[in-house]
Amino acid sequence: MEECVDKRLFCATDFVDMIQYIKRQRPLNVTDVRNEEGKIKPFHGQNAFIIQTYAQKRDVNEYIAVLEGEK
Repeated sequence: MEECVDKRLFCATDFVDMIQYIKRQRPLNVTDVRNEEGKIKPFHGQNAFIIQTYAQKRDVNEYIAVLEGEK
């Protein structure tokens, strides 16, 4: 609000534009090094099966056939 008054912007749309401008000026990713929650936890024995899990692989022609309406 102070920025709008300083710049003599008194319209509601100017106010909204100013808010959006200020949001864009903020850093996108601010990491707090004191945050313990964000640490990566290693896999332990009970989660070993996750490491050995693989996604199913299909031939690209199957996807093309679906997109073309054949299947």
